[in-house]
Formats: sequence, structure tokens, C-alpha cells
Amino acid sequence: MIGIITFINENNYGAVLQAYAMQEFLKNNGYISEFVNIKLEKYTNKKESLFVKLAFYRKAIAFKKFRKQLRISSNGNISKYEAIIVGSDQIWNPRLTGNNLQPIFFGLGAKQRVIAYACSCGNTNVLKEYEIEFEKYIKYVSNISVREKSFQEYLRKLIKEKVDVVLDPVFLLKEDQWRQFIGDSLLTSKVMRYIFVYLLEDNSNITDAINEISEKYNLKVITLRNLKHYKNEVLRLPDADPHKFLQLLSNAEIIVSNSFHALVFSYILKKKIALFRHTHFNDRISDMMELFCLTDEMYYDNAKKIIDFSEKSYIGLIDDEVKKSRIYLKNALQDI
Repeated sequence: MIGIITFINENNYGAVLQAYAMQEFLKNNGYISEFVNIKLEKYTNKKESLFVKLAFYRKAIAFKKFRKQLRISSNGNISKYEAIIVGSDQIWNPRLTGNNLQPIFFGLGAKQRVIAYACSCGNTNVLKEYEIEFEKYIKYVSNISVREKSFQEYLRKLIKEKVDVVLDPVFLLKEDQWRQFIGDSLLTSKVMRYIFVYLLEDNSNITDAINEISEKYNLKVITLRNLKHYKNEVLRLPDADPHKFLQLLSNAEIIVSNSFHALVFSYILKKKIALFRHTHFNDRISDMMELFCLTDEMYYDNAKKIIDFSEKSYIGLIDDEVKKSRIYLKNALQDI
């Protein structure tokens, strides 16, 4: 059995969907796997209103229900596995792991092979003060791959080892597999045309742009926010689970986002997206934009352009990179 170490208990759409994709890919290739049940300390803001806390609670319940379809261990013991896969996601970002590098995210305690797949630190600047620790822990990893080119270059200089760049695990599954997962149970697209808004950070310029797009294309607005925020907003689903999240994205006329996973799912599902920059974590988005042969002009906050991934020029554009990522993982798991 293979153990997977990632942010499986986070109520984050990208984190859980990339985890789902990894386990499905392994299953489709004849491997039994389970997620190692690691729980990080949660930050709570005591000043948040009861309404906001209730919304977070309802979202947590929705994610907990979704996670029941995944195979997750009952504890954090990793010595029993034939191999360990660490990643994907920002598991090497100290800011997300208690302001420290956590040895478990490097597979310490494993008795067999440790494979790093599409790991990230978010931004290489956050690792500067942890380099001694990082060099110590990375020695336990036999196959190293990361998600961003900038992180690859940083690690090559730091550890003087081979470091591959691979795609996020959501690319390990094919479009038809994702469409089968999504299904056809959501009614929203059958009764209205809408913009799906998913933002990791917001500002007045983005708000104005969403209202502008809504008016220009005569589209309603659906968000995951708690409170009404846009002019033509008709539905808010702050407690949507990962399955409903993908249904909303798949059925939308236009997606508006500054999320990496919103971008990649827009590509996989051949959707239109108005993409905005993320202030702090734009490296991985920039890398994907480069793969898609898109310039900075295609950010909506630069030139008010909407990317249409249904156009022929995008079809199969990164098939070689997808194939390379699948081969990397298969090769790393050889003889297991």
C-alpha cells in the first residue's frame, strides 16, 4: 500500500481535489493507497462574527462528508507503507505548517521509498530562513519533483540534486474522468446563464470588473461568499463541497478568479476565465500561463481580456507535459 501525505484535512477546494485526483490516478494504475491522517493546528479568529463562524462550520461539515469517499488512515503512522508520496500542494511552506518545516511532509519515519510529487513552498522567499532544516529533511526524499520552475531553480542551487517539474495532480486525470466526476445533477445552468466567482483575495477593482462583465454579457453572478457583494448576484454557496464547486465552475459561462486551481480546471474543462493576479502566490499561475502560451496581457486586470480555453489553439496544448508528469510518477513507483 502507498501512503499519501498532503493537506487532506484542509477545507480548501484545490487541496482536496488534487488529493482526490492523486488517489484516483493510483487506483487506475493498480495501486492501493490511503492518505496519512495528519491534522495541523488550526488558526481561529475570536473576533469573527457568529454568522461567519457558522458558515465555516457548515463548510467543514460539507468537506467532511466529501472526504468519506477517500481512503484515509486512522492515524499518522507511516512506517507500514511500501512507499510514501508527499505532495502535492504547499506542504513545504512553513507559513502553512505552524511557522516551521514539518518532518512528516518529507516522509521522515517511512521505512521505504519517499517520492515528492509537485510539492510547493508557495514562494521561495519564505524558505530563506529554513534552508538548513530543509537540506536536512530533503535527504529523506528519493525522487524530488516540484510544481513551479522558480522553486526548481531555487532547489537546484540549494541541494545540488536533480529536481523535476511536474504538473499538479489534477492533470493526472483526463477531461472525461473529471466530467464523469462532475455529473449532471446541478440545475443552475439549465435555468440561467451565470458568472462563477471564486476569489482567494478581493479588492474594489475586481468587484467593479465583475459587475462590468455581468452587465456586458447579461449574466447573473454566483459566488462562494457569505454576504451579497455584486450587483447581479443571485446565489451564494459558502458551504459548497468540492463536488459542487466543480459543478458550478463547469456549468458557468465565465469564471472570474485569481486561483491557480480555477485556472487549471478552466483549461481542463474548456471554459472561459477572467483571470486576475494573486498578490503573493502568483508564481504557479505565471508558470501555467507560460505553458498555455499566454502573456501578461491576458490577465483581466491588465487588458480586460477573457481567456477562452475552448478555442482550438488550446486543445492538447500541454499534452506532452501531462504525459511527462504521469510517466514521472509511474517511474518513481516502479517495482512497488
